[in-house]
Amino acid sequence: MKRFEVTVLGCRAALPSSSEITSSFVLHCDDRCFIIDCGEATQMKIQQYGIKLNKLSAILISHLHGDHVFGLPGLLTSLSSHRRTESLTIIGPVGIEQYVTQNMLLSHSFLSFEIEYIQLSESTKHCVWQDSRIVIEAFPLVHRVPTYGYIITEKLGFSNINTDKIKEYNLTIPEIKAAKYGEDIPRLIGETIPNAAVVLASPPIRSFAYVSDTQYDSSIAQFIKGVSTIYHEATYLEAMKGKANEYMHSTALEAAQVARDAGAKALYLGHVSARYEVPSWISDEAKNIFTNVEVAFGGMRFEID
Repeated sequence: MKRFEVTVLGCRAALPSSSEITSSFVLHCDDRCFIIDCGEATQMKIQQYGIKLNKLSAILISHLHGDHVFGLPGLLTSLSSHRRTESLTIIGPVGIEQYVTQNMLLSHSFLSFEIEYIQLSESTKHCVWQDSRIVIEAFPLVHRVPTYGYIITEKLGFSNINTDKIKEYNLTIPEIKAAKYGEDIPRLIGETIPNAAVVLASPPIRSFAYVSDTQYDSSIAQFIKGVSTIYHEATYLEAMKGKANEYMHSTALEAAQVARDAGAKALYLGHVSARYEVPSWISDEAKNIFTNVEVAFGGMRFEID
């Protein structure tokens, strides 16, 4: 998979502003995309940032608080207005199907496509989607309503053959195919050529964890151990940890602790309270224990490395 990139449509906490919307992200996987959370005015930001939804594969919802779902009914009806016919998967906590169907019913809206719902109730990390290129797993978070984070991991394709080795070992077409599938190559004289001797080294597997509204919990780092890049909410600074605990949110320092304990390479923070006018207040606190950190904003794009 070549393109593995996140576009932040918005990540403002609780209420939108004139320029920034609440939580909504697009994950680009080659020519396909996935929407993660769908705050109010998501579709307007999609248009503003020139994102095409003809290859939209699924929508992942973390929880049913309004600042994460109020944009969903409008987005779905707009997809229908553009005559989408391919079925769409929506993944989220139990209640997401009722939320959508009641909105469609009460607004007398008709969708031109089918929706497949995957409703989450498990208390452990589990696979919710996979195809030939990616795996999506959900894991529970700790919030005032049932809430889930997601980790999206790319699958490696066939191994690439070292062309110099084809001549060196005089590989046949069947042997080349076997090597691309990861197999060792037996020879008639009893010799076996190890697969690693004829294929190029695979690049590290890339992964992205989306950690939405949650109180700090040490199990989160275990759920996403080894992840490349994390988006984690950081509603408060450590000085307001009492408020964070009361509303079951995280501080910037706690988000950094998750990234450090998970062994992540990069951390993006969002869902920051409007009381913090300067983004560096948030990132500076996190950098006390995790250096590669940025505060996310609407329009930001970052590649998963």
